[in-house]
Amino acid sequence: MKDIYQDDELIIPQGVKVSIKARDITVTGPRGTLNKNLRHLNIEIKFAGQDKLKFVVYHGGRKHVACIRTVRSLVNNMIIGVTKGFQYKMRYVYAHFPINCIINNGGKDVEIRNFLGQKVVFRVQMREGVIVAASTNQKDELTLTGNDLEAVSQCAADIQQSCLVKKKDIRKFLDGIYVSERNVLEDLNKDTQLSSGSAAEVCSHRLFTMLKQNNLLQGITFYDSYHGSLSFMQIVAVHHFVVRGSGFQPQM
Repeated sequence: MKDIYQDDELIIPQGVKVSIKARDITVTGPRGTLNKNLRHLNIEIKFAGQDKLKFVVYHGGRKHVACIRTVRSLVNNMIIGVTKGFQYKMRYVYAHFPINCIINNGGKDVEIRNFLGQKVVFRVQMREGVIVAASTNQKDELTLTGNDLEAVSQCAADIQQSCLVKKKDIRKFLDGIYVSERNVLEDLNKDTQLSSGSAAEVCSHRLFTMLKQNNLLQGITFYDSYHGSLSFMQIVAVHHFVVRGSGFQPQM
């Protein structure tokens, strides 16, 4: 069965410029410009106002209608890339022979040495717009950053595929370089600033923010006396007596 008409919308944030010409989409933001050609998809992409995109499919089957959400996600990832950026983290895994990674050409390619004790040097070239660097906070870790999510994730896949265990049981020989985290850069920076304190301070800050946003601190006597700087145990006490007592289900 086919749907006569299906559509979806996407809000364009301030500071981002989107141009469309025959399903060739260009997104420009503070971090740069990204372009994607979607002419192979039979879908209408148009503006529904100054800050809204609409994706429309006419007389589409199940798989054809599924393209709407796919295209919307692709454009949304481009918007996030030119405003915030993406980061992938990869960790070295080895049992005996330590893996050595050397960054060359200002982060445009990486050399992997001593994998399983081999003398062979594995070289991986980064895609356009992707920078690889050795982590300063964590031992045996690589960070890949860029605006294009597809390019960043493909570079991570290239690194992982370059050091595969061959002619051995991969259930026993787990050596390699694997993706450990996927982050949005701007959100990551906020979490880094918050995590500069102790674990109790981080938890109390998040709980305090959640309670304040849902107006659950009204009537708490020691809230005004502390001017919002509650201890971790006080926040937990408020969470138990106020939140759970009222039947509120928090979205952490």
